[in-house]
Amino acid sequence: MITYPTEGIENNTRVKAVSLKAISKKYPLIKARESDFWALKDISLGACQGEILGIIGRNGAGKTTLLNIIAGVLSATEGEALLKGRVLGLFNLG
Repeated sequence: MITYPTEGIENNTRVKAVSLKAISKKYPLIKARESDFWALKDISLGACQGEILGIIGRNGAGKTTLLNIIAGVLSATEGEALLKGRVLGLFNLG
């Protein structure tokens, strides 16, 4: 779930632009023999206005899924995403 707070999230004098709390994303598998696939599980992070955040990881680690949740393209299965202002994701630049 993505929410847009009406009040700023204050951290001393810095305002948090992105705050993720225990974000998880589950995809159901079609095959009945296998359990569901968790692309992300219990991810928490924050970034203040003006900061640049880079996400680095191996192929299949969930980087694009996480960025899609932050950008609002996907919704998280569990957890909470708080966004203040506009958030842009730069995907697949390589």
